[in-house]
Amino acid sequence: MDDRLAPTGTEWREGEAGFRYVVWFTLGGVLHAEGVLRNCLIILSQSAIMYQNDISNRYTKENDMARERKIDMVILGLLSHEDLTGYDIKKRIDGAISFFWKGSFGNIYPALKGMENQGLITKNDTSVGGREKTTYHITESGSDALKDWLKEEQASNELKYETLLKLFFGGAESRGVSVHNIEVFEKQIQKDLKVLKKYSKALEKALDVEDHIYYSLTASFGIETYEAYLKWCAKAKKMLRQRGGK
Repeated sequence: MDDRLAPTGTEWREGEAGFRYVVWFTLGGVLHAEGVLRNCLIILSQSAIMYQNDISNRYTKENDMARERKIDMVILGLLSHEDLTGYDIKKRIDGAISFFWKGSFGNIYPALKGMENQGLITKNDTSVGGREKTTYHITESGSDALKDWLKEEQASNELKYETLLKLFFGGAESRGVSVHNIEVFEKQIQKDLKVLKKYSKALEKALDVEDHIYYSLTASFGIETYEAYLKWCAKAKKMLRQRGGK
């Protein structure tokens, strides 16, 4: 490449928002302006790609950290009521909590270990009937961390349904396929709704306990949401079956 077409210097700077180039160049004359501009565009495009990759990596890391912190708060919330084993924690996450938040069993023990190192919880090893049993207890620092999280205004409220994703692209197949997918979704909602109503009915008998008020409100949200889902399912199936189409 002709040296007269190249920038005289390039400075690399790293900032909080990403990466940027500060480019100085000297035009070797009007005839070389097009070549200099081309070189600048190449540099700027490379910078943009690196910036985009940097932002993407940061976003992924932040999401991973948020997920890890969420399991911490779930565990602290459960331990704020009673001491539990890792298996007990899993059962509770797979039970009532699973209706509005999904957790991975594989994340529980690393989270417990991390919180123990931070002083948020303590563990107690005992022997019951010749079998080792480890229970976890929330500390004062853990209680403070839970309270701080509850006071935060920011919350991640995600809605991800593969059934809706399939329906969005349903035009690529026959309407019968979409109707079937909706029916599968509908059956699962009906099954979950029965369980939620069972929880809610039991809680209504014990609302004199402070914690039960919050459990009941959470259950009622699920019930009303699922009932709205079933209403939508009926409407969607009717629309797909009545109107002409493939």
